[in-house]
Amino acid sequence: MNVCLLLDDAETLGGIQLMALDTVESLFKGGFRVTLVTRRVGSWFLRRLLSMGSVQVALRRPLPTSTANIILDAVQSFPSDCGLRFNFHGDVQPVDADIIYFHQFNVDYGFRSSARVRLKLLPQWEIRRRFLERVKENNRLVLVNSTFTMAEARHFWGLTNVEVLHPPVHVERYSDWPDGPRPRRVATVHRLDDYMLKVIKEVASSLDYEFVVMGSVKNVSSLKELSRLPRNVKVIPNADEPTKKAYLQASRAYFNANMFVEGFGIAVVEGMAAGALPVVRNVGGHLDYAPEDYMFNGIDDAIDKVEKAVESWDYEKASLMRSIAQRFSLGAYTDRLINIITKFL
Repeated sequence: MNVCLLLDDAETLGGIQLMALDTVESLFKGGFRVTLVTRRVGSWFLRRLLSMGSVQVALRRPLPTSTANIILDAVQSFPSDCGLRFNFHGDVQPVDADIIYFHQFNVDYGFRSSARVRLKLLPQWEIRRRFLERVKENNRLVLVNSTFTMAEARHFWGLTNVEVLHPPVHVERYSDWPDGPRPRRVATVHRLDDYMLKVIKEVASSLDYEFVVMGSVKNVSSLKELSRLPRNVKVIPNADEPTKKAYLQASRAYFNANMFVEGFGIAVVEGMAAGALPVVRNVGGHLDYAPEDYMFNGIDDAIDKVEKAVESWDYEKASLMRSIAQRFSLGAYTDRLINIITKFL
């Protein structure tokens, strides 16, 4: 059977694109042919496809559009030979399909944003509402990345045909750490935006630990915020994979400094695979895997939980984190995806 995977942007190097590549590989393992339906594709994406050693991928370009997120449904369609239509980014692709994956629902702007922001986003909200009405009418299968996102799908949008398909995490890259003690170090992997850096500043200023922050710089104002960080914070912009692995495997705690709601949190699971205790907000996709002992609510609580994680770390706890992370391996994702598709067919 030919599974047509719709990913409008296969050029940007991001988590959605990496997960799409893992999905193509998983489908191959399940014996399916794959057609990637995309408006644009990057050379790195093509190289990864070729590295899979398969010639069963056909890249097709739908009609181009300059406003993909708004009029995509009117101009983009699946090839006629699709046995199964899979919209892999329902968040921004309002395109009907047999199976639609949502990484998040962005309900936050409808409830906690200012009236001005809500007004600005009203067209996007209306497109989302109409799209999801069609999804309900056609009883499409909706896949989501966590039980938290599933609750959003049901509570805010009234969707009922929903199943959880946790994202794949390459835990094998971080799981080979040696026995022995670790320094009192806290690691964070996140885009270096102003808000996150302010959170790091508040927490690190109150604790006598080394904080290592790895991520890409979002804008110039973030560079200014970097200069205000305390001395115990080490920032590594655009850290390569070996650097990231080395610091995660030599840290006692992984601090998720994102105060916004995350649908899953791949970087957190990577930190757990490396043996770090996860300090995360007590809301979002983390509820599916992070121990409650290290969940926080607010900055002061985050400070306490980081300290608790660092001071209570031992090899036994680290090994437990690694075993939890293994539940989200690429192999586990492949098995779950093929099972869902097989049941659907």
